[in-house]
Amino acid sequence: MVYNDLNVSISDVFFKASMLNSDFSTSNASVAAPRQTIQHWLHPPSGRLKVNVDAAWDPSIPRAGVGAVIRDSQGRIIASSYKNILSTGGSIFVEATTFLFGIELVITMQVQDFILEEDALIIVSDLKAKKIALAPYGKCVDSAIHLFQDLVCEVVHTPRINNKLADSLAHLGMNFGASVLFVGHVPNACSHIAIFELSV
Repeated sequence: MVYNDLNVSISDVFFKASMLNSDFSTSNASVAAPRQTIQHWLHPPSGRLKVNVDAAWDPSIPRAGVGAVIRDSQGRIIASSYKNILSTGGSIFVEATTFLFGIELVITMQVQDFILEEDALIIVSDLKAKKIALAPYGKCVDSAIHLFQDLVCEVVHTPRINNKLADSLAHLGMNFGASVLFVGHVPNACSHIAIFELSV
């Protein structure tokens, strides 16, 4: 399928539509219900760690970025990382890759028990159901499910607005070629987001 002189796959269109539907449903839920919608990162329960992952993708270039950050129940940064990857599988494949990237980070940091949070609802649903995905991203989901067997991991969906730090890291990954690990902090370019999320 070609759109605006860009070759876009059907799976990318489906993924973008599901992301927009998720955002629409979240927005409508907050309109229909008079409760307050949370619009920031949520701390994990005391004694647990949370790993947020996200991807940044531009269909006009064959590269993408993935980002991950581990925080404790006080919001302190345990580790953060970003990496540049090939995006030949399209946006949904790149989003699925973020889960593997997050798992790589927890294994590197020797974390065994954590909450893994992402804003790609369709992939979160597949991981929670532990079902084999027949989509192009299926191999990533299957690999993540296999890796979860040795870890205590709760997979959670979060609205995009609550995943800003991981998104910022992913954008760094898209723009820089190296894979970078930061222990105990985030890169300076992302520190304002980390500080803001601690203050709310």
